[in-house]
Amino acid sequence: MEQFLEALSYQPPTFKGEKLTNINGLLISFFDHYPVHEARTHLWELFRAWLFRCGEYADEEVISSKLQFYELLEEFIEMAYLKTKCEQLLKEDETAN
Repeated sequence: MEQFLEALSYQPPTFKGEKLTNINGLLISFFDHYPVHEARTHLWELFRAWLFRCGEYADEEVISSKLQFYELLEEFIEMAYLKTKCEQLLKEDETAN
């Protein structure tokens, strides 16, 4: 865990203490506040706002990079959602048995 935390120290993490050991709890909390469809909508609105604000001044490479980042982050949100839901189902199955 230390080696991964070291990578965050270039830009200090916003979470500390107990949250570092409860990553699944952070994901659950995120999706409790922003259901997956809502998270995707917010992400799209952020990208769209950037594009309208900075798009005419940015070159094609920058726009392409931002679009790729948007697409990968959208996939990340979806995978995190699926992982969280699958783990919740597994826990429910374990407690039921």
